[in-house]
Amino acid sequence: MAHTYKNEFFALDSTSITTIFTAPSNTAVIVKSVQIASTHNSNVLVSLSVTSGGSTFTVYNHTVSTGTTVNGVENSMVLEAGDVLKITAATADVISGVISYLAITWQ
Repeated sequence: MAHTYKNEFFALDSTSITTIFTAPSNTAVIVKSVQIASTHNSNVLVSLSVTSGGSTFTVYNHTVSTGTTVNGVENSMVLEAGDVLKITAATADVISGVISYLAITWQ
């Protein structure tokens, strides 16, 4: 098994649900954090969800204050192969961030 620490960056350009990470096949992923930054001049509602096995679950749904950065994962979160992490923001072009995770890959 290979253990690899990685970061994936994202920037939202719309208010549509946007896939920001998909766990690769033959890989379990331990998400350490999803840092979400707002550059807007007012508060922005942000939602994170995970789609697994055809079902979608909201894991974070909060307002991000003006000019702040928050962590959308308060504790570690495990994603299995094929799970999809998605984000939605109420305002376009003001939310960006980084996903920090450990990928555990098997052959």
